[in-house]
Amino acid sequence: MRRCRPREIFFELLDLAGKRVVDVGCGETDLAHRMAERGAVAFGIDTKEDAIARAQAARPGSGATYRVGCAEKMPFDDASLDIVVFTNSLHHVAPELMAAAMDEAWRVLVPGGILMVADPLASGPRYELTRLIDDEAEVRKAAWAAVDGALRRGFTLERELDFIHERPFDSYDDFRRKVCRNDKRTRAFAANEAAMRRNYDALGTPHDGGKVFDQPIRVKLMRKRARAAAA
Repeated sequence: MRRCRPREIFFELLDLAGKRVVDVGCGETDLAHRMAERGAVAFGIDTKEDAIARAQAARPGSGATYRVGCAEKMPFDDASLDIVVFTNSLHHVAPELMAAAMDEAWRVLVPGGILMVADPLASGPRYELTRLIDDEAEVRKAAWAAVDGALRRGFTLERELDFIHERPFDSYDDFRRKVCRNDKRTRAFAANEAAMRRNYDALGTPHDGGKVFDQPIRVKLMRKRARAAAA
């Protein structure tokens, strides 16, 4: 299986020049910046105002625009975007809202517009590393079920592929710091400290003094089609 970063896949599969595109659940990543550099009218949306502020400040001259917004209610008009991208973000949407997020992508896309979803599978060393403190098997399964529902309700599958995203950590302490993003994870980490350290040592591949953990990612590229009148 190919090893690469999600953006490499996006840039290979998407024609971005002159297209209006949004990265949904962008966080603090620079994907929207990178898309703007390739000629897109690029937007990033996220529910967290602080993440939006940091993403905008990171590269203010790129031309990307950031807005506070959620996947199930995007701040865009009907049929106003050419491409909607979810990269490692759909499984973070509340499961009961995932289908609404897919319907919202259909709403904001022009006829024939592209929806691309890249989300992790519940497998691989990176998943096994953290499942003791936050097992995402069910939400990842729900995310792909929502995508399958979108294919039944208004999208046609154009391309599907899997690849490996290598997730590096400088040290065990670096891993703990990065994954303990909330009190729930911090408490779970403390309760499973010995097992977490064993997992880190056993599952990772040594790299530059730290460890790299493979995470399988699935990508589905879909095209908006007309819906039946009864849909």
